[in-house]
Amino acid sequence: MISHLFLYDLEKKGSEIIHHQPQKSPAHRILEHVERRKALSPDEIMQLEAAQKGFRGEMKFHQLVTEVNSTGKFLFDLLFSTQGTEFQIDSLHIHHNTLTMYEIKHFSGDFFMNQDKWYLASNKQEIRNPLIQLQRSEFLLRELLKPKHPNLIVKAYLVFVHESFMLYQVPLGYPAIFPSQLKRFQQSIQINRATISKQTENIANTLTSLHIGESRYAKYPTYTYDELQKGIICSLDCSGFLQKYTKLLLRCPLCEKTKNVPTALTELIIEFELLFPERKITTGNLHDWCDDTISKNTILRFLNENLIVFKNGRYTYYKTP
Repeated sequence: MISHLFLYDLEKKGSEIIHHQPQKSPAHRILEHVERRKALSPDEIMQLEAAQKGFRGEMKFHQLVTEVNSTGKFLFDLLFSTQGTEFQIDSLHIHHNTLTMYEIKHFSGDFFMNQDKWYLASNKQEIRNPLIQLQRSEFLLRELLKPKHPNLIVKAYLVFVHESFMLYQVPLGYPAIFPSQLKRFQQSIQINRATISKQTENIANTLTSLHIGESRYAKYPTYTYDELQKGIICSLDCSGFLQKYTKLLLRCPLCEKTKNVPTALTELIIEFELLFPERKITTGNLHDWCDDTISKNTILRFLNENLIVFKNGRYTYYKTP
């Protein structure tokens, strides 16, 4: 069960493995957990909904490109800084000396263009043109990689993955992939799997080494330990809290699903570290955080068997591997 903790540790350290599929940002993950334990402000609700919508779109695209044997290598959720400016790339395809950036949008409904401006079809309200941000990121990526890879070809496309999205009055040759074109796009990247070239791997290594991990502009929800509801949440898809069921199982009174104690403790520790990185993992702290759902003896035994023990006189605390 403790394998989840090793995966979490890799994510914290920014290992290349996290770029093989979309990842929720730390702010997104914290918002999801805090939302289960207290009421969010209106701004925080909007932030969470936007993050969830964007992540669903990225997962759709990830599924699309991993369903087939594709050329080159795809990376996801890269964040860079160059010339004092941060920029993010949803997905990046590397094939020999060509990089193709994909800005993934999960828009739904009808939109139209008038010259370089975008509007909602329903009320003609102008919205931000997503191509402007993409072109900015394309320029910054070239500048970032120029010292080590001066001869790279960089391309960039918007990708609209929601089946109900429609954009009218689109100029011919617009750098976008629309829902009706996704199947053809998938076929265009499909080949019999070949060994990834050394050049592709070198570029991928450069990119992951330049990834900065977290934006300095990230917005986090405000919360304190005391104001958050204690207990073990069932899941991020259920608002219930687990209750004692049998010696080895906990049960959610809302969805009636069960979870074994080691899994529940593993998830509880991950959440505790995420929300309170400054607090030490101790038997007492976890027992209070779970609201006595799991006994102190069970928590102590689990910590001794799965985490690294640190003793400071009579005081004992633990760290994840």
